[in-house]
Amino acid sequence: MKQLCIPVLASIIFLIACKKEQEVVNVLPKTSSNLLKVSIDKILNDSTILLRWDKSAIKNFKSYGLSRSARVMKDGVFTNVSELIKTYWSADSVTFLETSMPFANDITYTVTVVTDSGRIGGYGSVTYQRPNAYLQATVSDMLTDKSRKIIYLINKDNGTIISYDYAASKVLKSATLNTPLGYSSLGNYDGGTNNELYAPTSDGWLLILNTSDLTVKDKIYVGGTNVGSVVALNGKLFVSSSDLSFNLMDTKSLKVYNRATKQVITRTGVWSNTRIAVLDSANYKMVDVTFNLLPTDLNFYQFGADGSLVKTFPDAYHGDHDLDGNIIRVFPGGSKFITAGSGTVYTDSLKFQTSLTYPYSRQLIDFDFNNTGDIIYAAFSQEKKISAFFYPSAIVDQTFSTKLYPRKIFRDGNDLICVTTDNSYSNPICFIEKFKL
Repeated sequence: MKQLCIPVLASIIFLIACKKEQEVVNVLPKTSSNLLKVSIDKILNDSTILLRWDKSAIKNFKSYGLSRSARVMKDGVFTNVSELIKTYWSADSVTFLETSMPFANDITYTVTVVTDSGRIGGYGSVTYQRPNAYLQATVSDMLTDKSRKIIYLINKDNGTIISYDYAASKVLKSATLNTPLGYSSLGNYDGGTNNELYAPTSDGWLLILNTSDLTVKDKIYVGGTNVGSVVALNGKLFVSSSDLSFNLMDTKSLKVYNRATKQVITRTGVWSNTRIAVLDSANYKMVDVTFNLLPTDLNFYQFGADGSLVKTFPDAYHGDHDLDGNIIRVFPGGSKFITAGSGTVYTDSLKFQTSLTYPYSRQLIDFDFNNTGDIIYAAFSQEKKISAFFYPSAIVDQTFSTKLYPRKIFRDGNDLICVTTDNSYSNPICFIEKFKL
């Protein structure tokens, strides 16, 4: 028995030693942190907050340094600014009342502990998201309801839609559909005015939203994958799909739906996944322009009041002139439209007229007009300006300087309204700028 005790005792000692080693390994990562907990203790109003942080326990404490960083507009440009705003010499000083907050969306406060030797003995930070600061939005599509002074800012990449009151300068609602979108449309339904928003998706659906709260109230399965665009006209939905179920030379992917029944009335179309633009709503005249096809293709359509196809014909130039389905606006009266970054003007019979700038320049990003259509307001994509061109001479009458880069413009009476952004890739800041005409 005595001989057996020695091995057993040795085994017990070995196991205890192993256990101690294992405990040391687990504890080490937890004891090596020099983070300091910083928190927002109170929010007194949107720009006044009380910060609090842990008291430092290091023996050779010298000071706390409180820094503030934010992205602010300085000399007309957004820039990241970081500054030391206060130094505390007592370890017991653990609060700060912010009363001079910069106007910015996100303000980060960092507390750094400095030791007697000048080394950093600990640090921590907290970010305050200031409400009612700058609007942040990626704008690749926009719908306008001038009767209610509302614009709908749409990010086609992720399906975010923001309804914005441009008279009161405030966000009304925001929703994210979590799917890429084609070009959307507003429409009237069941006695309402602009009470529905039609959002085509990248997986073959047409979502129908209430404009009041941006909730999805209904949907139509269009088929295919990308639904390029939709326009609503007198109880009909004209939808450019990628449904290629027709085994014909033409794709028949432009579908006309009865909004009430959600049933297909007519199928036509030459190419799938196009941008539709209404020229003359009273006579159901429209064009569509292709995406991702070289040369870019253009086609004309006219429908009857019942949604049936009356006539269609193609562009005769087939690439001779600059076209872009992402940029297209219709002149007052519907007899002409303008497209592409060079400002290419076509008639409703698809006859080329002129270009505002040299072909394929990609200088321009959006357009609108005066009441008679003899002045074209053109927003520049990489310059902070909007120019008013006489038409058809293309002579610049006047230029408006914007604070940020234009993305979308529209005219409301004597006001020219421009949606501009700062061109950052992540969460761009968005201005709604107004000019008197």
